[in-house]
Amino acid sequence: AWSLWCLGQPLDFIDPMLGGSVHTEDILRCIHVALLCLQDDSSSRPTMSTVFHMLGNESPPLQKPLEPTFSTKKSMTDSTTGSFFTHSEVIPR
Repeated sequence: AWSLWCLGQPLDFIDPMLGGSVHTEDILRCIHVALLCLQDDSSSRPTMSTVFHMLGNESPPLQKPLEPTFSTKKSMTDSTTGSFFTHSEVIPR
């Protein structure tokens, strides 16, 4: 979604099975709000009440989302088995 957003083609993210049954302005707003919810800095993410307001109203204009960071991946070795695994560090708000 982020790549398509940057390319100015966020509508390419919509499932073609939906056909013409969706309002593109509503879909664009949902994608925009979703990207705001993925901001790296938790203080930059909207609260749930703000998300509710943003999805239910067309104003005020939404801020520009920054490139989201999804997780920090770390490779680790299990000391008992010697096998490798990846740990995603999630830092909630």
